[in-house]
Amino acid sequence: MGDFLTWSGWVAGFIGLGSTLFFGFENRKLNRRMRSVDWSDVVVWSRALGKKVSKEFQPDMIYATDARGGMIAAIMQDSMNSLNVSLSGTTIWKDQYQTPPDLKLFEMIDDKKVAVGVLKIKASNDLQKVLIVDDLTVTGGNMERIKEIFVKKLGFAAENVKTCTLLASETSIANKRAPDYYHHSCASLDFDFPWGRVR
Repeated sequence: MGDFLTWSGWVAGFIGLGSTLFFGFENRKLNRRMRSVDWSDVVVWSRALGKKVSKEFQPDMIYATDARGGMIAAIMQDSMNSLNVSLSGTTIWKDQYQTPPDLKLFEMIDDKKVAVGVLKIKASNDLQKVLIVDDLTVTGGNMERIKEIFVKKLGFAAENVKTCTLLASETSIANKRAPDYYHHSCASLDFDFPWGRVR
């Protein structure tokens, strides 16, 4: 009986070790794949995100934080089966400009690394619900500030301004600053999108 238990223990141990190694390698492959995001990923994720949003929220306008968000917003809009106004703001990386240009059409958010411009578009009878779109939320701070501009300076009701990104960092989620909608959460910010690496 003792030999049978010893033999059974060895078999169970080898099966457990094999399973651990297999799932560990599969997880590493998935993490490597997630870090290199190609256009097909962007399209699939954006469509899925658009469908997810449209189940709960029907915006009058999809507002992209910049050109990167604009690409995502265009794909999302197609999957939402609704006609929305789509507009885009601008992002100016300070390491590319010594002095950011003076942009009169924008409310500017200025921080250490980047200046974000939000188009000055006032709420109206035809324009009351806004979905703000970007590729990634790191801390959630910029997205929060953009939403604040729509509410405090442009006259939109807070409950009518929603945010979404393809990826939300676990930091933004833990700090309760994640976007209202996101497709994936991520522990690492080491991603390479088709338009460049996450900064």
